Amino acid sequence: MPRRTKGRPKSSMQGLPEKAYRTIRENILQGRFGLGAAISRRQLALELGMSIIPVSEAFQRLSQEGLIESKPQVGTRIRVPTEANIRDRFVIREALESQAARLFAERASMAERRELREMAASLDALYLERYANPEDSSLVLHVNSQHVRLHMRISECSGSAGLCRLIESNDVLFYNWLFDLVGEQPPVPPHFHSDLIAAISSTDQAAADAAMRSHVRYNLEATIQSMRKVSAQVESSWRLGRKASAKRAKSVSVSR
Repeated sequence: MPRRTKGRPKSSMQGLPEKAYRTIRENILQGRFGLGAAISRRQLALELGMSIIPVSEAFQRLSQEGLIESKPQVGTRIRVPTEANIRDRFVIREALESQAARLFAERASMAERRELREMAASLDALYLERYANPEDSSLVLHVNSQHVRLHMRISECSGSAGLCRLIESNDVLFYNWLFDLVGEQPPVPPHFHSDLIAAISSTDQAAADAAMRSHVRYNLEATIQSMRKVSAQVESSWRLGRKASAKRAKSVSVSR
């Protein structure tokens, strides 16, 4: 006879790594875990009500995605992108999304153009709401989710499935989301996304290309400056080891 598994049912045990992964990832994307913040497998396992094994599996996935990083004798933290990382991601995003804009201008239907104008107007309104409520982490998550949705919809309306896959597989919008969580960045203009959609909705492919490149580059230098400040605040303790990191790390808790 097969041996019975003690404790949770097997199906529940198999789903724990996924639950841990999604919960931790969502907390990172909501800004509850700041860039450079120390995180503990043991503490997270306790808060999530599970053993350390599924949390360790979740950590492995998050590390592969570039969201967290570990160092012997120091621990694990939310990864702080370097200036080179940021510039590389912006270059990739600009190359892919400017081509999507050109194809959108050429191929999108009138219905798709109307759809994107409505999405852009809603997103601009959400950004204004976010700036008025900077501490609302759920709103931050919603705004950035809608931002990704808008830009992915542009690539979908380009008519190139391969281009959509490249934008998704390179995580260019996902990393822009992370960079957006860095503080001290100036707000985008009130009609930032509506102006973009107006430009790419014309039949002028060159104008659409230029508008998307300008859109992607907006706040690049401000993002780098903010990231330098974050890096300077956390790197000293990260180099000194676990004891120094523990003294300086702020306590963080998981929101399930």
